[in-house]
Amino acid sequence: MQYGGIQNSPLGKILVIDDGEVILEVRFLDSVFNASCIDNSLTEWHSTQSIQNILVQHSLIQSQLTLATFSQLQEYFSKMRKTFTLPLNPKGTTFQQSVWKILRTIPYGETLSYGEVAKTLGKPKSARAIGGANHHNPIAILIPCHRVISANGTINGYASGVQRKIKLLKLEEYKPKKDLWRL
Repeated sequence: MQYGGIQNSPLGKILVIDDGEVILEVRFLDSVFNASCIDNSLTEWHSTQSIQNILVQHSLIQSQLTLATFSQLQEYFSKMRKTFTLPLNPKGTTFQQSVWKILRTIPYGETLSYGEVAKTLGKPKSARAIGGANHHNPIAILIPCHRVISANGTINGYASGVQRKIKLLKLEEYKPKKDLWRL
């Protein structure tokens, strides 16, 4: 059975989908997402209106895990939580899974470049592929793809919008080496 819910956050509405045992998706509601985790027959990308229709159509209710996720996210946005203790099961390729595993090791308030992630993975020429894996990360914030930046220190490439990435890094009090906040 699938569970889920929507909650407001300082950066917009957040959608959580879980199966009662593991988190499958955490998305900003204004971002498009692949709803196949809700219904395997749904393979196209959906708009915000479609997401709301899907939630109603499938009568998704909040599980204890959904509520725990919202609680930990609220603590994160209140600067009372720096790590998450939720079971995650993002759907993706083996390569994407390996990238997302590395992302979960990036500490709160710190960043790695796409190239550094590629080197950690043992594939030093795969920085662009790392960016692609980040873009397809189905579990925003908990798998912190917002903590990956360009080698020159610029902040770019976030599926939920660069401005939101900047706000997440500011929330974590990330200190860039140069003034990047004017983007």
